[in-house]
Amino acid sequence: MKTLDQYIKKLPVRERAAIEAGAHRKIAALRLQQAREAAGMTQEQVAERLGITQATLSRMEHRPDVKISNIRRYVEALGGKLQVRAVFPRRHKTVELES
Repeated sequence: MKTLDQYIKKLPVRERAAIEAGAHRKIAALRLQQAREAAGMTQEQVAERLGITQATLSRMEHRPDVKISNIRRYVEALGGKLQVRAVFPRRHKTVELES
């Protein structure tokens, strides 16, 4: 029996890329959801703090391309502060980008 990795490796490049992109979308959605759950909040509670509907918040949590400004508002609604870091490995430099 083939493993999933073996099956995926035999797919055309476009299909593999689509699978990888889908996986990245799921991971991004899980990270927002995990942050909310770690804060002990429901979608309804966060949506109320943001002044949006629960359905809108759910769509935001599942979007692969959420704007940083929306992520900042989301994190602040959870009671946190968003921190962004740019890493330049060749220069051995990290820059903290404050909001």
